[in-house]
Amino acid sequence: MKTTTLIAGALALLPLAAAAQDVTWTVIAGEDFRVPMPPLQTNSSRSMDALYLAHAGGDRWGFWQSGPDVDRGLWSRRNGALVRYMQFNATGATGPGRAGTNHVFVERYSGYEDVAADGSRVFLARAGDPAVAATLSNGVWSWVGGANREIARAVEPGTLGPGLGPGWYIHGSSGFNQIRALPIGAAMVDATVVAPNTSQQDVIFKHTPQGGNVPCALSNSADAALSPGITAGDTFARWSSNTRVRTVDAQGRIYGLLTVSGSRVGIFELCNGAPRALAVDEETGARGPGLASPNGTFIDFYNGALHGGNGTFHFVATAREAPGGSSVNGIFRNDGTRNRPLALSGDTGLLSPHWAGSVFMTFNEDTLDASGRYIVFGASVNAGGQSISGVFRAGGSNGPQPVALAGTLEYNPGPGLTWTSFYDRTVFANGDIVMLARSSDSVTALWLFQEGRPARKILAPGQAFTLPTSTGPVQATINSIELPNSGGYGAQYASSRDGWASPDGTVLVRTTVNGYDVWLTAKPSDPSDHVFKDGFGG
Repeated sequence: MKTTTLIAGALALLPLAAAAQDVTWTVIAGEDFRVPMPPLQTNSSRSMDALYLAHAGGDRWGFWQSGPDVDRGLWSRRNGALVRYMQFNATGATGPGRAGTNHVFVERYSGYEDVAADGSRVFLARAGDPAVAATLSNGVWSWVGGANREIARAVEPGTLGPGLGPGWYIHGSSGFNQIRALPIGAAMVDATVVAPNTSQQDVIFKHTPQGGNVPCALSNSADAALSPGITAGDTFARWSSNTRVRTVDAQGRIYGLLTVSGSRVGIFELCNGAPRALAVDEETGARGPGLASPNGTFIDFYNGALHGGNGTFHFVATAREAPGGSSVNGIFRNDGTRNRPLALSGDTGLLSPHWAGSVFMTFNEDTLDASGRYIVFGASVNAGGQSISGVFRAGGSNGPQPVALAGTLEYNPGPGLTWTSFYDRTVFANGDIVMLARSSDSVTALWLFQEGRPARKILAPGQAFTLPTSTGPVQATINSIELPNSGGYGAQYASSRDGWASPDGTVLVRTTVNGYDVWLTAKPSDPSDHVFKDGFGG
């Protein structure tokens, strides 16, 4: 694990390169202890993990500090300052708040921290009296700026249980599958539970400080409040890995891809009354794909829903125009009442790539990201019998448009250059795209793509800046760049994943400088003036 030290204050970088002079980068963290940030220690190197930007927006980022021991714990940037909100072997505000003077946190589970739009956080940990093994158990805690508050606990049938009634409890060793923070201390929890008859089921429940834990969906239950409601008596199947991810937007709406009895599948809004199907297979009408033919139906869905905010979401699916007809792949938007395609394989009209008479062949669902009415995605197109990979923007009234195409001199990174590889990318609500990509000069850099303008390099190895240290500022050169919590594809804050991009236009980059890590943030795009410039009608 790399060691990281936070830098005292924020430092605006000097102009880096002609193409990036209008983008101001700010140093927020560095691994050498000579560049400290109160209240962390300044006399020892630090080991940090999961320094991520909040997916819900705002100047919020947090991290896990594993060393030195005096600074170990979960930290959050809140109201312009760093605050530790969880630590091992401590009682008080940073402890678990359980009954018993010796109950402390003893373990933290990586990948189970989340922050809501208002800064509320949730995390998964293990707590109890270290001297009494029977008291140790896993739980979920909420933090809104004061003391930690436990909201769910494994093997607890009472108020910290799943809310399903007597005898139900969250599985002890593998009970918590996904947690998401909601505003004002609320949370969504996806858990494996044990029923009174000892069978295991899956549940999604919502916690609120006022109402406790209330179940929203339960596998193999025909209860109208917890079941699909597509057909009479239907039930949800147990969640599989490809239906595990839940999407939570800034307003707290929850969407999930779930499998239904009878081999059905659909995307549902959850925890706002009974489960509400918004896109399902084998149906025409409002819950169908919205193709040109009124007989069109969905066949399958991929990777669930990505929210666009304000009650919209986007997804990749396979559909057919008519029963028994040929299938098409597409990217679709749901506006809260109906679905419609934004891009379709084989289409030569409005839903085509709009480049050289080409047609879409396949879409990479892992590359999809969304914000407001816009989406960005990777796809392969057929252009005159040649297969070309590219990155596309869609959501406007003119249909999908190329952003970058591999191996061609069109939509290229500059004169005489071509694109060779596309990595993580994200889109903002004004249509601006930021992407990590590699060009034919063997440089991997961060690029900004704005409609009607050439691609612009905004951060790359070899750029220099002034780095503050305890002995004064020093000149430093960026050796390499990477994006935190990246999967090589989409940023996917639209799937409620903290990482390197936030919908307010902020991006976070981890760079290597003179042998150690430095973390930088910038706001190359300001989508706030354009979010609703022409609505969602496209």
